[in-house]
Amino acid sequence: MKTQKGFIQIPILIIIITGTLIVSGAGYLGINKYKNYQEEKVAKEQEVESQRKLLEETLEAQKLKIDELESSLNETKAKQSNFINKNDLLKQALTTTQIVKSNEKYMVAIACNTKDGISLGSGVIVGKNILGNPLVLTNYHVVQESYSSGTNSPCIVTPSVGFIHDAEPVYFSSVTTIQQMYNEDWAFLEITNITNGGKPNATPQKPMSNLSMSFPRICNPSELKSGSEIVILGYPSIGSNNTSGYTIRNLIATEGIISSSPEDWEDDFAVSAKIDHGSSGGGGFLKTNGCYAGIPTYVIQGKLESLGRLINVPNLNSKLNNFISQLQ
Repeated sequence: MKTQKGFIQIPILIIIITGTLIVSGAGYLGINKYKNYQEEKVAKEQEVESQRKLLEETLEAQKLKIDELESSLNETKAKQSNFINKNDLLKQALTTTQIVKSNEKYMVAIACNTKDGISLGSGVIVGKNILGNPLVLTNYHVVQESYSSGTNSPCIVTPSVGFIHDAEPVYFSSVTTIQQMYNEDWAFLEITNITNGGKPNATPQKPMSNLSMSFPRICNPSELKSGSEIVILGYPSIGSNNTSGYTIRNLIATEGIISSSPEDWEDDFAVSAKIDHGSSGGGGFLKTNGCYAGIPTYVIQGKLESLGRLINVPNLNSKLNNFISQLQ
């Protein structure tokens, strides 16, 4: 009986040992799996943290770049503001005297022969032809009859300082038509050579040696605004002096404002500055910067006051495909 009982206990012992081993193995595997899970979790958290830091660094770098751009933009705006202010100060600093001084060298008095006598006017030297002869822009009605006068030098021009010069109307058929010049009241005179200076025994001088070979800057269309101050230069008859039987035409300056928007009138515009007979063909110069704005052409007389009208030179230059600018 003892022998049988001990035999029975052996399988039971084996079962207990096997169960213990199984439980131990399962526990080991469970611990291992849990350890791997924890390691993967830590690795993922580290990766997320690394990406978060990278994103924060990127955002910080972008913020610094934006701050630098804003600072640069503010500096640029400040410089532009200073530049504009300096220009405004310059514009405000120009006086009528300065406008006259800088533009009188372009001005000439004109006298042309007609069947009824002499046509008087003014002109502005705006450029030169291929021969190097100066070209004067004036009104068509000043030189109209000179186109058919039949004389070699139907007109004379006199600068503010210097000698009298011969001149004759010139027509550029590739640029315009006589009809257009007539309708819009503008024309060119070519200065050919010096005359005897108004005296019978005057010493001959080198042709055009005393004439300006620089030319006025034509205004940009956007510079002509209603209310802008303007100075009119010309040789009106009311500014002439009679000395010893000779009529001396003096350069006269008047000032006013542009009274109507050039955009409303395209070909010409009104000014409050005084113009009179002989002013025709002269020059209107903006007081802001001295640019060439218009050609005095006629006066509208009201019941109490009058307004002069100026041909819009920037618009004329544009219509002629910048021909006047090319002469310069």
